[in-house]
Amino acid sequence: MHKPFMAAAVAAFALVSVAALPATASAKGPDQRRVELRDSCDVATFDAVIGPGTCAPHKGREVTFDRFVAALDPDTHVGHNAWRINPQHTTIHAGDTLNVVVRGGEFHTFTEVANLNPLRAGCVQFLNDALGRTLVDPNIDCATDVAATAVTPGGPPRLVTLSSGTHYFICLIHPWMTSTVVVKP
Repeated sequence: MHKPFMAAAVAAFALVSVAALPATASAKGPDQRRVELRDSCDVATFDAVIGPGTCAPHKGREVTFDRFVAALDPDTHVGHNAWRINPQHTTIHAGDTLNVVVRGGEFHTFTEVANLNPLRAGCVQFLNDALGRTLVDPNIDCATDVAATAVTPGGPPRLVTLSSGTHYFICLIHPWMTSTVVVKP
């Protein structure tokens, strides 16, 4: 008789524990979601062409400046696929924080925009011309927005908290780098 009672007690405890999991998970508070601004710049060639300090030393593969430029496509309006925001689409909850960092060697921005128009120009004219990006966003002021939304390699993360809704982000340096963040209430 002792064994059936013990088995029933264990089963009841397990059932109560599983039922309590959702309440425990939602009661833990806001989360942080990591967002990586990725690139694979080659220190020697980027610094030689653009100037010293353009590309900080970093781990991972390296793409030469010539290969980077060769990948700039005016038909698709995008550049080298190693330059991207990861994740490109994510869903979080209100109160959660985005922890935005650079994984690579270049300076980037994480700038909110009204939509992800593939013709939207960034703040580097050479890249805009090579990509065929001609749409200038009147809400972007490169002189102030680049500094306000900058994320540097090896620097502190940029913490971003958003209201409920859908938010769109681009890098003002490399405008094909985009991300959509959906914030649920």
